Amino acid sequence: MDQWADEVRAAVEANLVTAKLVKMITFDKAVKGDVIHVPDVSNVAAADMPTDGTDIVATAPTEGEFTLTINKWKHVSVQVPKNLALYLMKYEVRKEYTPKIGYGLGKIVDDDLFALVMSLSQNSGTTADGLEGNISDAIILKAIELLDLGDIDQSGRSLILNARQKAKMLAIDKFVRADAVGDSNQAIVKAEFGEIYGMKVYFTTQTPIKLAATAPATAVDSHINTMFQTEAFALAMPQDANIDYDYIPMKKNYLLSGDILYGVAEFRDAAGIRVFTKQTG
Repeated sequence: MDQWADEVRAAVEANLVTAKLVKMITFDKAVKGDVIHVPDVSNVAAADMPTDGTDIVATAPTEGEFTLTINKWKHVSVQVPKNLALYLMKYEVRKEYTPKIGYGLGKIVDDDLFALVMSLSQNSGTTADGLEGNISDAIILKAIELLDLGDIDQSGRSLILNARQKAKMLAIDKFVRADAVGDSNQAIVKAEFGEIYGMKVYFTTQTPIKLAATAPATAVDSHINTMFQTEAFALAMPQDANIDYDYIPMKKNYLLSGDILYGVAEFRDAAGIRVFTKQTG
């Protein structure tokens, strides 16, 4: 089963979008309920170097600790009829179903990560009266400003938008499509569509929806997109996926099952911005 596990793991990774952009914590062995402890290292300010022979003064450590619970154990399982399994043979069964299992597991990890966007405290794309509308240059610049004011690293920033906003994004003249700068095939595989202001832009159908409040009357249902830097969210996931392939005599079927153990959490609130756009695009 080692080769199957490697193939499922590769298929999971191929279908991850958000998970590839966040703080990744890997572990070899764990059980559901285990707690991962990660040092929360803060930035350190520079100081003048002494020139009179005195000792330098080192900054006293102020590090805290971030904990993440491995609380999610998901599986994708399919029953393969015996006659089909015998017809396809073992290799063909693997070839047909491994990508499907990888897609299902990758999608649920991404969904769980994106659900964390709901808990972010900073917003762009809203006014005093509610929602502004579609994605715009002004909304993007407001989100960038909020990250800058939080002293968030310029590297590792990403913008993930609902697929309904793709046409609106293309209308922004500062947006550069991935296929306009080469390597378009690689971009398509990774769901990366282009970039703006130095950050990669991705589209997905998995953005959460915020239902409109009863007031104001102009409020509409909205998609909660996000602009974030790597440290906004954390994902703890094992280095190996688990795969089982067994014959079940009572059902006259083969069971092909892949599962993955992981945990997700918000890591640094200031590193993530909720970007609201109207649901109808």
